[in-house]
Amino acid sequence: MIKKLCLISIVGFTLQAQNSVHLDVVMDKNRFLEGEPIFLGILLSNPGPADIEIPRPSVSAGSLALLIQDDKGAKLKYRGKVITGLGDSKTTLKANGEIYMMEEITMSFGRLFSASALGRFLEPGAYKLHVRFHYAGSEVASETQDFLVVPPEGVEKDIYELFRSTLTNVSYGRADVGQAASTLLSFHSSYPNSPYTPLALSILPGWYEYRLGNASKASLVEKIIAHEYSASGKAQPFIKKILTETASRQDRIDLLTALIARTQGSVINKVMVKLLEKE
Repeated sequence: MIKKLCLISIVGFTLQAQNSVHLDVVMDKNRFLEGEPIFLGILLSNPGPADIEIPRPSVSAGSLALLIQDDKGAKLKYRGKVITGLGDSKTTLKANGEIYMMEEITMSFGRLFSASALGRFLEPGAYKLHVRFHYAGSEVASETQDFLVVPPEGVEKDIYELFRSTLTNVSYGRADVGQAASTLLSFHSSYPNSPYTPLALSILPGWYEYRLGNASKASLVEKIIAHEYSASGKAQPFIKKILTETASRQDRIDLLTALIARTQGSVINKVMVKLLEKE
């Protein structure tokens, strides 16, 4: 079930006499299972009366800096990320306009993560999240957001262990990729409501196409993720790919309209809304 969005912050930083950029960051919830994908919806808006020019994105301009702090005060290094949503050249944030993007914070932050075949997941514990947007010597900073990562229990623990062991066995050559792919694909029929299922399925298109030479199966899994797990941030690249491959404008509009209805209350919903506006 999709839960109501949790507002992280709305913070303005004055750029010109009457202009300001506001930063909104939202999450689907503030309690996650270990290994569960954690996505942020990030909205840059300009409520002022004049356009604001944002320089070409680079590590220090047009980039996000994310900092996670554990309950003992230990901090992970900033993670800079160029915002691809701003394009390759300077972007104009128009008066009363906005730019929306998603960012995943599940993995790859460093020592506070437990090792896995996919990378490093946040260990169970209490955390604080800080988000900053840097550009042209200016900065918009979010307020602190508290969230929890808890160990899975019961059936979810079994699913998580199966997921991790399957990836580990493939990574170390202890399992046939075809059999491992069948195991992960079975999550769709056996555990359709588990938060680990879209994560498991998102691995399969690459396996089927590049390791098993089965492009048609890869395409089938992409469609399953896009249509049946559309509320997960993991679905975003597959939805965009399907839209790119859909020649009919009306078909794209129909698909996006259906996805918007299905993803109410999730951070990916506004992505679908923005894509529909472009149509």
